[in-house]
Amino acid sequence: MYVVRPGRLSTAAHPEDVAEVERWTAAGVDVVVCALTDDEIAELDLADAPDAARDYRHLPIPDFGVPADLDAELHRLAADVRAGRHVVVHCWGGIGRSSLIAAALLVLDGAEPAGAWQAIAEARGREVPETDEQRAWLDDFARRVRA
Repeated sequence: MYVVRPGRLSTAAHPEDVAEVERWTAAGVDVVVCALTDDEIAELDLADAPDAARDYRHLPIPDFGVPADLDAELHRLAADVRAGRHVVVHCWGGIGRSSLIAAALLVLDGAEPAGAWQAIAEARGREVPETDEQRAWLDDFARRVRA
């Protein structure tokens, strides 16, 4: 798990199994956000992961892709973060899709896109996101929410 804001926002690679989601919950994670597709969930045998989390949100995004329409859910997640709930966003490798969602939450909290990417890169220990399309999506999202 890569902590972006202690006790509030983290990103992660996919859990190895449902027991890992249980460990996240036991460690104080309030909301688990899964950006995996249905096929990836099946491949990883994580169909029961929602039962292991206090609050589980499935926001599927294709690998290396961007969301179609998640604005309403992103606003709900940002409210969770502001309320002090620990939100963990995971995808397959914890680099692209999870970073994109986390960056959007930081933008909703007032960060500029470049600052959001930098905060996540520092937590992750590597450059994020994975694609120019993801970077462009966040820039567009920031313009939309600030209009």
